[in-house]
Amino acid sequence: MLELFKTSSSPPPLPSRGRWHFNWFSNYQPFDVPLAVPIIGTDEVLYFKTVENFFQAMKSDDPAIWRQFENVTPAKAKKMGQSPSRGGIITLRPNYGDAMAIMIMEHALRWKWQPGTSWHEKLMATGDDEIVEWNNWNDKRWGRTIWKSEGTNWLGWLLMKLRAEYRGIDVSEVDILKIAV
Repeated sequence: MLELFKTSSSPPPLPSRGRWHFNWFSNYQPFDVPLAVPIIGTDEVLYFKTVENFFQAMKSDDPAIWRQFENVTPAKAKKMGQSPSRGGIITLRPNYGDAMAIMIMEHALRWKWQPGTSWHEKLMATGDDEIVEWNNWNDKRWGRTIWKSEGTNWLGWLLMKLRAEYRGIDVSEVDILKIAV
């Protein structure tokens, strides 16, 4: 199997912003250039400022819902991206599941971390280190908890996959659902 990193890390001391830990590669950090999403069949184009805004909007297949995510803060987008029973506005697209979530996230990450951006330079500067989205909000899907190192760390795996790809390594066989366990 393709090795995407060489070193293993444990939770480092993380800077805190209030009650939340801050990761420099957070999906709340803005794109260098907003991600444009044309609305098919119209002349309208939506511009998303962060990975979080784009990701939460794309859980729905309704452009009317997408518009509501365009100009809110990433924190607000995350709250809105919940189902109505959890205080959000999202009714998931019929085919939404883990594979679709990873596909949507990878699309946004490719935009953010593409060559020529300040984010690309930061990603490449990580060398061969494992990238982990350590968190204290119990996100075991996209990261790992700082308490027990529990979680699949899909965000970290996707970033390591992009880093390898940008180095010219063939990552076409990398399936995040199979390796991030």
